[in-house]
Amino acid sequence: RFEIRPFNGYVGLYNPTANRWLAVTYQGGANAPLEGPVFDHAAVVCHFVLRFNQDGTVGLQNPATGRWLRVTDQGGADSPSMGPWQSEWQWERFELRQAAIYMQPVQTVGLFNRATGRWLRVTDQGGADSPSTGVWNQGWTWERFEIRPFNGYAGLYNPATNRWLAVTYQGGANAPLEGPVFDHAAVVCHFVLRFNQDGTVGLQNPATGRWLRVTDQGGADSPSMGPWQSEWQWERFELRQAAIYMQPVQTVGLFNRATGRWLRVTDQGGADSPSTGVWNQG
Repeated sequence: RFEIRPFNGYVGLYNPTANRWLAVTYQGGANAPLEGPVFDHAAVVCHFVLRFNQDGTVGLQNPATGRWLRVTDQGGADSPSMGPWQSEWQWERFELRQAAIYMQPVQTVGLFNRATGRWLRVTDQGGADSPSTGVWNQGWTWERFEIRPFNGYAGLYNPATNRWLAVTYQGGANAPLEGPVFDHAAVVCHFVLRFNQDGTVGLQNPATGRWLRVTDQGGADSPSMGPWQSEWQWERFELRQAAIYMQPVQTVGLFNRATGRWLRVTDQGGADSPSTGVWNQG
């Protein structure tokens, strides 16, 4: 688990358990030599700039050395790559995965569907659709959702429209419930998050049994019912940080899809990536 701590033009990546800050080395390695919860700005090897890629991943570059952090398919971590970002790089791409979506009272995310390249949104008229595509736009407001956890389910609230996302009994999707206070009697607004092996989530409404999805035409609906089907694509959502710099600290896992590995630091000051598979809350 890493806390992304934003400073002036760069971030630090802090692991509270190890009490260490991630770093690269001038020789192309990766480690975590800096200890303590207070960031030492003179430790330039611990500075990182995030490069946001078209596929929703980020690259982590250290300005002082010009090196890009990566994980390897053998469970290591290093930083041999330098210079401008190269589109063919895979081990240098990281997905900022929510370490635990229920860890904080409210998480602000964008709901992105990789298969269609579309972002789910609600409208100020109470509709739901997905016309927005491409890289996240900081000016978007209807696409920002606060995931509000309750007892066994969550509500998906859009502050800009002041509405809650819902499915319909007929297989549609909309946002009829207005106001910042959740009405627990509005069962069509209840969602249970299913965490998939690929890091996406499915959003099922228990009352109707329906799964929310977007379509390749820019719509949103919920025709699918029953148990989760592995072949579904439009029903898979990536919980993307709407703006990594919006909050003072973001707690994330750094996942590399090409290797299937999670970056970590150790209490001895090392950095590697032995963990694979689905996020483990422990």
